[in-house]
Amino acid sequence: MTTPRQYDTELFILEIEGRPALWNSTLKEYSDKNLRKAMWEEIVHKFGEELDLEEKKKLGVQLQKKWKNIRDCFFREIRRLKNVRSGGAAPKRNTYIYFDQLQFLKVLTECGPTASNIERAIEPKAAEISETQSSQAYRPPQKKKRTDDAVGMEMVNVLKANIQSREESERHDSDKLFLLSLLDDFKKIPHCSKSGAKIEMINLVQKYQPPLASSACHSQHETYSKPQRAAYDKATVHSKSHH
Repeated sequence: MTTPRQYDTELFILEIEGRPALWNSTLKEYSDKNLRKAMWEEIVHKFGEELDLEEKKKLGVQLQKKWKNIRDCFFREIRRLKNVRSGGAAPKRNTYIYFDQLQFLKVLTECGPTASNIERAIEPKAAEISETQSSQAYRPPQKKKRTDDAVGMEMVNVLKANIQSREESERHDSDKLFLLSLLDDFKKIPHCSKSGAKIEMINLVQKYQPPLASSACHSQHETYSKPQRAAYDKATVHSKSHH
């Protein structure tokens, strides 16, 4: 699209008037760049619905330039009429064709700033639509930075996986399940008799161990220190005295 697109200027002005965030710099919404972009995109879609993305981008730039020109003409007409009323010499000519329809812009002249200041304040951002539509056309992949938090989360996940794997293995350990099945009955044994029950269980386990394992356990048992051995013998005597 190399030539300017023809469209209804009066309808275009109505669309702008219905979106004060595009022209009223006294509003809070005027500073919302994303809102302004969205509003310009709505207007572009209305006047170029059938266009492709690249053509809409060009139309958006044209529309914003068109609005700047319309608005500038209005404020120039305001200054001309002001000079005429104050007695200044002004060439006789017809009023700007869209002057009456642009009366909604007079609210800006009533807020204090001069017309020239207003023109600078409400200067439309010609790149608002092109930036938005270009970003929609192509968004380069963003590289994710490896942060300390990400490393920490990986370590936590690894630990969780190891714990789950161990728990899964233990659920299939028949020996452990058997010993756990005795836990409730073992808790019923009086406290004063538990030491003896433990010793008898250890002896029973050692009795059925293979000879090599038994010898190793016996050697390990012999390496106990004297205080440990004395405590062990005391527990044994205490247990037998209650039978």
